[in-house]
Amino acid sequence: MKNICLCACFLVFGPMTALSQVKNNAYSVDQVIPPFFSKVAGTWKASGTSFGMPSEVTMIWQPSLQGKFFHLNYKIIMHPKEGNDRVFEGVAYYRFLSEGTYQATWFDSNGELHPITAEFDGIAMNVTWGTPGVKLGKTVYKFVNDSSIEIVDSIQSKDGTWKEFARNTLIKQQ
Repeated sequence: MKNICLCACFLVFGPMTALSQVKNNAYSVDQVIPPFFSKVAGTWKASGTSFGMPSEVTMIWQPSLQGKFFHLNYKIIMHPKEGNDRVFEGVAYYRFLSEGTYQATWFDSNGELHPITAEFDGIAMNVTWGTPGVKLGKTVYKFVNDSSIEIVDSIQSKDGTWKEFARNTLIKQQ
């Protein structure tokens, strides 16, 4: 009987304790958000060039999954000369590891999935994505000021050189 009572207590109060622990580990008003996330949180927009075409870019960063990650939603609408717009979308879930270091996974509308490592020096987040020998890219998020950020995307060629394929300066919307 004693074991049944203990099991019943665990079934009732165990999930409540676990939920309490999850809430306590989430980013909250009184908790310090890692530096890059606190600077980049919100919606950003730009008109620029992507893949050699005029484009409109929207980037949204927000806490996700009980604050364990920061979710990036990135969308590019490209306007080729032919007139039929092309849309590229990607999402990533970033996790703060330690002072200045982050880890993430990227998913996009081309069906690609890439591991990400990143370092933030207070001004720029230097991101390496992909797998060496397969497909390797880098993205630099550089804060111009508190309300604008320049994003430069490059991909590594088979000969090891880097080729820039997108450069945009986004303005914070909210």
